[in-house]
Amino acid sequence: MAITKIKDAYKAGTTGEPDRTNSRLAGLAFRAGERSLVAATRNQEAHKKYNSTLLEQAKEKSRGLNKLALEAIAAIAQIPHQASTDPVAPKKMSYPEQGDRQTVGWYVYVGYGPSQDASREKIVTPLSQPLGVLKIDSTSWSHNGLELPVDNLVINTTGLSDGDYQELAIIGPSVTTLFVNTREYDPNDLNKQDGIDGFTGGAKIELDMDGSIVYLGLAQGGSSGYVAQPLEGLQINLEQFLQGVKSSAESTVNSYDQITCQSRMK
Repeated sequence: MAITKIKDAYKAGTTGEPDRTNSRLAGLAFRAGERSLVAATRNQEAHKKYNSTLLEQAKEKSRGLNKLALEAIAAIAQIPHQASTDPVAPKKMSYPEQGDRQTVGWYVYVGYGPSQDASREKIVTPLSQPLGVLKIDSTSWSHNGLELPVDNLVINTTGLSDGDYQELAIIGPSVTTLFVNTREYDPNDLNKQDGIDGFTGGAKIELDMDGSIVYLGLAQGGSSGYVAQPLEGLQINLEQFLQGVKSSAESTVNSYDQITCQSRMK
């Protein structure tokens, strides 16, 4: 029983609870728990600062719409109660077939309204404001342009890096891939059609290091892939759309701040 009380006292100290101990040993365990909490908090803050510094380095070295994509990621990272992913924590990747080249990447998945992709439900961070409408048109199409109300969005941006994980530095510009309106793949629906008739409302967009669009793919019914579209004559409001995503994230942060202030006033 005494051991259990000492363990409980230590645990209470690590969780920031008030000191309710009534023995010397339990009191020592509680204070040890408090010191552990302080050390863990410092490490967490240092890690958070390190991750934020890498993200800032990536923004400084990025070009064109890649910079705006990273600004949107940084805004999303400020939203409390994130999903299972940590937007600011970079993911280190290496490419042995390309010599010493390695990258650090950021991945976020946000949504607005009821979930439209059950396969990603555990990692989506909900926004309080709509993501906006992505408008796509092309002189290569024989049909009218597309207007896609966006209910979910993946932003995956990677930048060239150097150093080990403890001392990484961003040394080159980033590239970005966007997935718009992802849907869970249904193997029972294999209606894979070519052309616009099979379009399901999803899109994949890739940006090169200069921030130029180098790939646009449209999702097809029942297919897990995308059908590439001609880039010549392509018109897309991507800058306006990404600005809207950033604004939606900032509005969501503001909504949480207002809720917190109202709770404190009660």
